Amino acid sequence: QSASQSGLEDFDERNNLFSNGIELLLPSNAQVRLGFNVFDLRNSLQLNNPNRRSPEYNTFLGTNFTQPLLKGAGQSASLASIRLAARESEMAFQDYRRQMMATVAAAEAAYWSLFVAQNEADIAQASLDLAREILNDTEESLAAGRSTQAEVMAAQVAVLERESNRSLTKQALFEAANALLSYFASKPVTDEGALPRTATPDKPNTAERAPVGDEFYQQAFSSNPDYLRTLTQVEIEKVRVAFAKNQNRPQLDLKASYGL
Repeated sequence: QSASQSGLEDFDERNNLFSNGIELLLPSNAQVRLGFNVFDLRNSLQLNNPNRRSPEYNTFLGTNFTQPLLKGAGQSASLASIRLAARESEMAFQDYRRQMMATVAAAEAAYWSLFVAQNEADIAQASLDLAREILNDTEESLAAGRSTQAEVMAAQVAVLERESNRSLTKQALFEAANALLSYFASKPVTDEGALPRTATPDKPNTAERAPVGDEFYQQAFSSNPDYLRTLTQVEIEKVRVAFAKNQNRPQLDLKASYGL
């Protein structure tokens, strides 16, 4: 309106707003700001005024205080994000514990798989050696006239069957060994002499084993990562419910400022 009365065809405005300061959030969710604002106001009406050839400046140096009285008031709103982050950190730790336990259990299972594969390979090799001895004895008996050609062929078939079984157990042995070596970031082995060997465990004495009582059951139950993770999830939902109830209140804030 002032531009049209002064004969200006267009009204042009370009302002520069500068604001800096330090903000603090109190446990009551009150926001305190100490800062300095500079508003550089420039427009065509102002600059075309012969009595005023400089822009206008609006500055403020001081502090502002805003305290929610209903919605957003209290620690349930101000500390909600911190509490959620802390609970999520606990859940991540339980996930780490569960993954670590699964990895240790899988490594132990891989060790016993290798133990079984080695024993099966040893049994297959012993069976193959025995079948070859029987074949040699049968061939010598055939040469001496004490056995038939059919018995020799049966012994040869037995040797072939055990050679096939030995190949299968050898393949299973390499697979079990490489599966165990993967937990140590070792390269797969292809030489049977480089395979890791397991030790034969001592036979457990069941007479000395104490019965598992309620104390051990409660200890295992309270250390279960899935159980502890669920308890943490309950705490997270409690924080969210408290925050949602706080946000359901009407907005009423106390605002104050002091400065120059």
